[in-house]
Amino acid sequence: MEEPHEEVLARLREIVISSAANGRQLPTERELCRLLGISRTALREHLQALEVVGLLRRDQGRGTFLQSPDGIALGNLLDLAMVADDVPPDDLMYVRRVLERESAALAAGRLSPEVHARMAGLCGQMRTPLPAEHIAAADHEFHMILLQCSGNAALRLLGATLSQSLHRSMLGMREFLASDRRAQLDMARAHDRVLDAVADGDSQRAWKEMDHHFTLNERIARRIARRNKPPQPEPADGTPA
Repeated sequence: MEEPHEEVLARLREIVISSAANGRQLPTERELCRLLGISRTALREHLQALEVVGLLRRDQGRGTFLQSPDGIALGNLLDLAMVADDVPPDDLMYVRRVLERESAALAAGRLSPEVHARMAGLCGQMRTPLPAEHIAAADHEFHMILLQCSGNAALRLLGATLSQSLHRSMLGMREFLASDRRAQLDMARAHDRVLDAVADGDSQRAWKEMDHHFTLNERIARRIARRNKPPQPEPADGTPA
């Protein structure tokens, strides 16, 4: 009789964690079945679950290896949580705001000339009338570079995860920026100010400018909500609502 699902997962997690000190390679499937007391079919189902979230990589003929998860895999899980109404997008945006303020502060003074030039180029793209997906790509890369330059691996992973999970919910924002020139330029200038503060090595100003960026983001989101709000029906007696 096989062990309960939760116990198997707990023990498999410990084996996966210990594999980090063993060249990241897990024991063979036969050995894992013996250690966990489960069938090979059940084992493969558990391994597949860890593979889906980006924790494992199975190489045919070589074995199963632990790998660092990326923001895409983990972001997909949060995306599903939002669809299930377990995690409201506004809650995720709040957490992202906290993380990105810190990443901007930590990145202050750490930009190489090449990275600074790349980020300045991205700000230029955000000012240019372009299709929504191009503006979104420039914005995404700008934030990913800041997370990378923070030097904090946890911030980088969590920030990338939140950015990925919010990708779909930000569709209206991207389309609005592409259609509203004033809003697009306001957002581009917000990125310019973040970059200037980071390049100057002013961590406090970088923190504040990133916070201002998200305040602007919220303001634009409210404008979109007002624009998309359906008209109120008139009362039956004809009196204006």
